[in-house]
Amino acid sequence: MFVARDHRLASRRQIALEAFAGEPMVGIAAAASPGFAAKIHDLCRDAGFRPRIVQEADRAQAVAAMVAAGSGIAILPFSLHGVTGDAVRAIRLVGRDAIVAYLFGYRAGSASPELAKFVTMVGARRD
Repeated sequence: MFVARDHRLASRRQIALEAFAGEPMVGIAAAASPGFAAKIHDLCRDAGFRPRIVQEADRAQAVAAMVAAGSGIAILPFSLHGVTGDAVRAIRLVGRDAIVAYLFGYRAGSASPELAKFVTMVGARRD
């Protein structure tokens, strides 16, 4: 969970999603990432509430910037914390199915140098 550094829960290291019921949320638009948006709605539903989405963007980095600006909280992959500097606190969600991750696929043996760098950067594993 991403919150602005002055949010009332910013000092927490981990928290259950239920603690954020009723909070204004910013998120990735369903048109840009339907699977990710559905996952956020599913997580909130399983936590007993409907997310109160007040603003959306097509890119996760823009959502993180909206959190930094105080527009709301967001559920984003922890790896995005590096793009926000100290303006945002990333709080680890606890509970069943609280993991939010991006998955990427590529055809082995056909990686360009750029793709190979990206795969190394995100710590990809082969399953």
